[in-house]
Amino acid sequence: MGAKQVVYGVSKVEPGNPYAAQIEGGYQRCKRRSGMFSSTINFDMSWLLPGLKSKTFVNIATFFSATMGKNEDYLAFNWDREKVIDGRSVDHVGTKVADESILANSTFQTINAFERLSYDWGKNGHKVNANLTGWITDAASSGKKTPTKLLSGIATVKYSYNDRYVLDLVSNNSGTTQFKGSKRWGWFPAVGAAWNLHNEGFMKNVSWIDKLKIRGQFGTTGDYSSAFGTEYMYQSSYTRANGYKYGPTLDLPTWFGNKQWTSQKTTVTQLANPDLTWETIEQHNIGVDMAFLNNRLNFTGE
Repeated sequence: MGAKQVVYGVSKVEPGNPYAAQIEGGYQRCKRRSGMFSSTINFDMSWLLPGLKSKTFVNIATFFSATMGKNEDYLAFNWDREKVIDGRSVDHVGTKVADESILANSTFQTINAFERLSYDWGKNGHKVNANLTGWITDAASSGKKTPTKLLSGIATVKYSYNDRYVLDLVSNNSGTTQFKGSKRWGWFPAVGAAWNLHNEGFMKNVSWIDKLKIRGQFGTTGDYSSAFGTEYMYQSSYTRANGYKYGPTLDLPTWFGNKQWTSQKTTVTQLANPDLTWETIEQHNIGVDMAFLNNRLNFTGE
């Protein structure tokens, strides 16, 4: 032992030394780094079809967190005067740590990309706006074996005539690796319509009303954020590269091991539901929007 090293005393009844824990009880500090790259390309394709445009978007984000420091690093000996003359036994508790180390680290990375084709057309009061979008998201973390992937195809069409009648149609078809293969895909349609009465001829003489719009929407939305599980969790058992098997082992009530060794003390704490699929919510509303007195007074009701 070096001349400057302090040795603390503990007992089997009180294995910790509060004073030593305060002076040399170790420490932790966390460092985080993040980075992001985004790129968007807009391309006018009117040379192919008047009103046709393309938008390409890519986003990559990374996050890294490292916890560094020392664990509880004071050196202490059990003190027992009945066995040792000077009270210090030959066995000790704790190890003097000379340098700090990485105690824990985690990484998280996401990739988002979409391609959108949009088309605008108008003639004799008729207007059409259509969009076709393909979206992909890939998220991976050090704490999760299987990345989470989301793939969506979204089509929207909006039609209006003389700014009086409006019709919206939406179709969203999405799939995610959060669910078992046969449960991964969901279709979420929506439709909306609106009637701008203030643009009708019979409303021209009603000067105190600046806006009068009746609208209604109906559709289905889907959510997968509450899903728990990864692809391997939906299997009855799976084997890792090191040969250890997770799941029922050797027809015995064990959940971890291989042909030579099994554990009788492992338990399953998290189970995936193979019947779990998209959580869907049907939404519908009817509303009215009004504006009076040169837009000084506005009213919205649903």
